[in-house]
Amino acid sequence: MELENLKEVKENFQIMKPSLKDPNIVIFNITDELSNEEFIDSLRAQNEDLTNATLKIRTSYKSKFGKNWIISMDHVAFNALKKRKNINLNWQMLSFKENFRIIQCFKCANYGHTAMTCRDEEFKTGGGICLRCADKGHRERECHADPKCSNCTSHNLKFGSTFKTDHSARSNDCKIREKEIDFIISRTNYGP
Repeated sequence: MELENLKEVKENFQIMKPSLKDPNIVIFNITDELSNEEFIDSLRAQNEDLTNATLKIRTSYKSKFGKNWIISMDHVAFNALKKRKNINLNWQMLSFKENFRIIQCFKCANYGHTAMTCRDEEFKTGGGICLRCADKGHRERECHADPKCSNCTSHNLKFGSTFKTDHSARSNDCKIREKEIDFIISRTNYGP
């Protein structure tokens, strides 16, 4: 019976390497009100590296000094831009950096899913944990406790590792966050 199931599985499924995603950048503090089309056209017109690039707007969001835009592009354009410090847009020189599009749940603090799709039984109903101190019952913005990373704490307990835990679950000092970034990098097309 098991052998028959194995044959059926072998016939019906394929193992494939996941396709790589294009790299993303975030461009900071754009003060001009631009449509998506105007934004892309301006980038192409004022940045020689982007003239023939495949550009796609991922999202934009308000910041303290304007709007930040996240765009994806082909690896050729990305590698050319990496050599520069600024990007030109409407006669301004704006800063940018690579954006990894990290997905983190604000209920359980784990990576790879959002609060809407959280499967952790402990947090399915009601609030989650504080991303700063890992306690329940309050939100990060209300927290005055010392930081304690729930992800590094869990990893230390589960695997006997000795990651520092004196940071929030969203900190760039988090070793689990670093691993998530490494995973995203491994799935990104930076070219040959």
